[in-house]
Amino acid sequence: GSHVAAYDAYGEEGLKPRDKGVSIAPDIRVEAVKAVLTGQISQTQAAAKFNVAGSASVGKWMKVFSEHGEEGLRSLRIGKKRALHMIDDPVALEAALERSKDKRIQELEQKVRRLELRILYLKKLKALVR
Repeated sequence: GSHVAAYDAYGEEGLKPRDKGVSIAPDIRVEAVKAVLTGQISQTQAAAKFNVAGSASVGKWMKVFSEHGEEGLRSLRIGKKRALHMIDDPVALEAALERSKDKRIQELEQKVRRLELRILYLKKLKALVR
């Protein structure tokens, strides 16, 4: 099931509940949908691989993708009522995409910093063991 896939992909971290307000970056949504459409992985596997709360989200994205294409999926906003909203204003869409990219860059930079610190820690540990 999806819990096993989440555990396989992310360990115990994958089993922790995600915050409801956490949205998935547009690039990740597109990548997940394309992976499912090309038959590489199932919706459940996509949810686990891309750390999405559930395969139902991937299913919704596939529906939006089939009706509105890649741009529709990129402009998708999920509100508090979990309703699907499309951004019609091109300027607002561009701003939202930019914010999303900035957020993704920030997340990746934080991840890189964590991994660099981990490597540094392991090097120091190795030096101490000698």
